[in-house]
Amino acid sequence: MARLSISIWILCVLTGFSALAQNRNGVDDFLNSVGEGASVGLEVIDLSSQTTVVSYCPELQLTPASLTKLITTASAIRLLGSDFRFRTSVYASGVVAGGTCTDDLVVVGGGDPSLGSSLFASSRSDVVFNKISSAILSRGISSFNGDLVIDLSYCPVMPYPAGRSWDDLGNYYGALPAALSYRENTFSLLLDAPVTVGHRCSVVGTEPELPDVVFDCWAVAGSKHDSAYIYGVPGSTFMQVQGAIPPGSRKFRVKGALPSPPALFARELRSALQARGIAVSGRIRIVNQSYPVQVSNCLCTIDSPSLSQMIAVINGRSHNLLADHLLLALAPAVRAGSWWDAATNLVLKYWVEQQVDGAARWKLYDGSGLSVFSLLSVRSLNELLSNMHHSDDADLFQSSLAVGGVSGTLRNLWTDDAVRGRVYAKSGSMTGVIGYAGYFKTHKGSMCAFSVIVNHSTASAPIVRKSIEKLVSQWILSL
Repeated sequence: MARLSISIWILCVLTGFSALAQNRNGVDDFLNSVGEGASVGLEVIDLSSQTTVVSYCPELQLTPASLTKLITTASAIRLLGSDFRFRTSVYASGVVAGGTCTDDLVVVGGGDPSLGSSLFASSRSDVVFNKISSAILSRGISSFNGDLVIDLSYCPVMPYPAGRSWDDLGNYYGALPAALSYRENTFSLLLDAPVTVGHRCSVVGTEPELPDVVFDCWAVAGSKHDSAYIYGVPGSTFMQVQGAIPPGSRKFRVKGALPSPPALFARELRSALQARGIAVSGRIRIVNQSYPVQVSNCLCTIDSPSLSQMIAVINGRSHNLLADHLLLALAPAVRAGSWWDAATNLVLKYWVEQQVDGAARWKLYDGSGLSVFSLLSVRSLNELLSNMHHSDDADLFQSSLAVGGVSGTLRNLWTDDAVRGRVYAKSGSMTGVIGYAGYFKTHKGSMCAFSVIVNHSTASAPIVRKSIEKLVSQWILSL
């Protein structure tokens, strides 16, 4: 342990640690506040002069959590473009005669993470289903003699990326991408809790309804806060619930990851079509291989919001599913278990070519940052932030970030009048990890890039967040 501590100290010295700068810019107090033994990297770059003004262990490899989304969104802007959109296509297979299509109604998934999401007005399920229904009726079709087919050939099987925790798999924030994602691939489990602490809760339903899924509930009454977790894997019809919820709760919501988003989409689409007088006589059929359709038989296409709209949600609200979908869109030709590797390798290759210092040492396994195996340094993150700031994409990228004291995940941080609206950044957190990275504008008018990552702190998460808030505020006022 002593040898490890000496090695870390030497690393900090060799990578620009300055005791004088540390004291002058509040780093000493910050290190004391996060506790002995924490792994910390922090750095501030003046973007006008491209000089480092604060630095502590800037090349130490740390787990970034959701700060990974900065890399994902910056890569998507550069490689896909701000106008990029996912597309879902709807086809009539067969001949139309007398208002009847002789074969199937086919929906081809295109990896759109926004389909059925309430985050975007154009993506809501009622809007999507109305567009499909209207397109069918405009062709004079009132019935299909075949099946409702969901084509998942865009991504037949999606394995979990390396480093995902078992606790994440069945929960809403850990939902996997799919060829046809729907309702952000999440559902709500409704629980009733007894008034007696320690007694088991009962399942009263789900929203939306999931008639094929069985829930084994071991959650109990016993917590003033929600500590309930849902465990399960995609495609499974069995899910387990553990943890605790407040005693006496009624229809308490616990959000989980949908076992089969395409199946739910198909059921709800069929019901919406029936409500408009359109019948599909066959069954729902989900296929992994490309269904043979003719372009001339395309009834309509449903495009996602633009990339610029999606990255504002990814960075502003730290949306995991959108980030993972966007990463995979970077390597659309890959249709196998290596898709995650292909996409992350493409990202690394691009930023190494852009001469981002430290990018070659990135360890990336997904687009959201949920993987506990991911590693990067604050210097490499600042290099990326600087690269984006000095490019034509600067305004688009910065506008996607949450604003301190104003919006997104930073709404409740940097709320003092002296610093409100001066921090544009992304937050990142998971068990044992808290970090913030982005830009801030000093009172002297300088624009700076900053990154602060803390791993394995013995202090509580609220204390670490408050300490980072105080440190960045000091930089805004003094640099």
